Amino acid sequence: MMALMRAGLIAAALQLVIVVLAYVIVMTLERFYLTHDTSLAVTSLLSWFYCLAAIGIVMVCDGYIDVTTQEIRRKSAIVAVSRSVPPARYLLSLELLTCFGLLALLFREPPAGMIELAEFLHLPNLNSAMWPGIISVGLAGFGANARATFEAQEPSNSVDE
Repeated sequence: MMALMRAGLIAAALQLVIVVLAYVIVMTLERFYLTHDTSLAVTSLLSWFYCLAAIGIVMVCDGYIDVTTQEIRRKSAIVAVSRSVPPARYLLSLELLTCFGLLALLFREPPAGMIELAEFLHLPNLNSAMWPGIISVGLAGFGANARATFEAQEPSNSVDE
């Protein structure tokens, strides 16, 4: 099962590194250089940055996606015998629905529990900076798996299958 999610796990880890680095940079800038109004503008732009970074990771990184694509092809061929709908197509539809749901959540306000946690920790910009970051990690993971699943539906060019 983990082999089918390898692309998503690697993409999510890369996105997590980007989110943490961007958050640290923005909070450092806020502390020393930005005014309150500028800080709000910068943290609101973080949602777009996280979204573009997740899409960039999915579109640019090919090595780990190719391995997952081969694994999905192998598993799909085993299961396809007993199914009327190809398993890779079914998996792709679920992953794309998840991606669109996460994309919608990326630009919404954080849940009430996260807002209360930020107030308790006295970190007012935690909500606007970290909520989109957390969602973008999932977006990168499911997006990479969706890409691998989409590529698994194309005819194979490899000799070993």
